[in-house]
Amino acid sequence: MSDFFTVRRRTVRAEPCFPIAEFTFDLPDEVHCHPVTLELSRLACDMIILDNDMISYNKEQSEVEFPHNIITVLMHRDRDYSVQQAMDKAAEMHKGCSTRFVELWNELPSWGPTIDPIARKYVQGIVDVIMGNYYWSFEIDRYFGSAVEGKQALETGMVTCWPKYNPTTVQGLKDMAT
Repeated sequence: MSDFFTVRRRTVRAEPCFPIAEFTFDLPDEVHCHPVTLELSRLACDMIILDNDMISYNKEQSEVEFPHNIITVLMHRDRDYSVQQAMDKAAEMHKGCSTRFVELWNELPSWGPTIDPIARKYVQGIVDVIMGNYYWSFEIDRYFGSAVEGKQALETGMVTCWPKYNPTTVQGLKDMAT
């Protein structure tokens, strides 16, 4: 599982979004490179990965390939896992990351009265990236077909599964078009 997260942390491209939180202030290197701050960034990436993979699974399972999705990985690793069990496990993993994130946020060291507010503002910016990505995923057509369906999924927690990819059907449609 650690190999999965190592690869996904690179492919999800969340960390480059964190410096956006710094645009209005200068975060000192001692804060940015502190082990607690680095661990908060890692946990944030993992939460974004888990959110993205739970949200995108339906779309991805309906397409040709979806090997880089935690739901698929859990289902293949634990062959007895249904989609729902894999979703539940991913949600449990997310809760663990979130709990640890809050613990570390509360343990953020002090760098003095001038830097402490900047450090807290930066961590809040990381949280804003996590939440922004989460809500954005429901507002775009990519994962649910429309923003209306995304809003319904967000409100109800229910998703209608799309049909699985069927290469014969797709080829048949291509033949009909020619």
